[in-house]
Amino acid sequence: MKIKMFLRNTRLLAYCACISMIMSLSACAGADEEIFAFEAVEVKMLSGWFSTDGGDISVDWGDGSVSKFSGKEKRYSKKYESKGNRKVTLIAANQGVLTEFRMDQSGENIRFDLAGLPRGLTYLHCGGLNSVTGDVASLPPGLTYYYCEGNNTVKGNISDLPRTLTLFSTHGRNTINGDYSELPPNLTSLRIAGRSTVGGDLANLPRSLTSFLSVSHSKVTGDLANLPKDLFYFYCGGTNNISEYTAGRTWSPKMTCVHLQPVVGHGLDTKEVDALLADLAKTIWAGEKKVWLAGNNAPRSGASDEAVSLLEKAGVTVSLTPQAQ
Repeated sequence: MKIKMFLRNTRLLAYCACISMIMSLSACAGADEEIFAFEAVEVKMLSGWFSTDGGDISVDWGDGSVSKFSGKEKRYSKKYESKGNRKVTLIAANQGVLTEFRMDQSGENIRFDLAGLPRGLTYLHCGGLNSVTGDVASLPPGLTYYYCEGNNTVKGNISDLPRTLTLFSTHGRNTINGDYSELPPNLTSLRIAGRSTVGGDLANLPRSLTSFLSVSHSKVTGDLANLPKDLFYFYCGGTNNISEYTAGRTWSPKMTCVHLQPVVGHGLDTKEVDALLADLAKTIWAGEKKVWLAGNNAPRSGASDEAVSLLEKAGVTVSLTPQAQ
């Protein structure tokens, strides 16, 4: 009798333990977690959109209110009663739920470290006067779009950027460095502004590049004719040392801008300026329609009179070093 009672109690205890384990596992599986948080600094309004994949996100706005989002490019617009500092927290089932995060310029200033971004993020756009910190090596591995402006202090080497990136645009007091040869291979848009020293020979830029801007401490060198063939936007200021253009390049049929502003001691000579204007006059222009070859570039000669006339007829604004009288 005692043996039967013992066996029955043992089976009951085992059954209860099993049920308890199942309930515990179920609770863990369904528990949401904080996947990203940022500080809104002296902000009265935040706006932009979220995209999710396979679940919902809950956003705790830091003032006692919570919103839920699910789907692609779901817009948010949060207006606080007054300006102030608040911690905004995003909660979801896992790090892969949030795929895209955009904050428009109306947000003004948010603060976070790159290491805190959700690992499943593929798109990050932060407009405004942000204070983003961290190393580019901490970016999510599948990121394809990175745009961050403001008073940021991001550091690192471009060799550590996600290889999946197609757009990389960084503004602020960043100290990012590296050579163009180390950029992600499928990059289409590159914009470097601030204290960064990302540079090198133009011939080493990714061949997929269509838009280029550099106004930083970068040392840019090489022949303008070696730019990627589909590039339609080129703006180079900062500390660039470009002093060469080989005639005969076929420029993109949708050119919008060529702005070359080299440092003292560098720049195109008169023959190169004439040749560049002649080649640019042979293509089709769109959008901004701007050619700027003033500053430390040499004046053009009469050999490019026809080219300048054609460009201006096409609506292109042409700014050049004045010719000697």
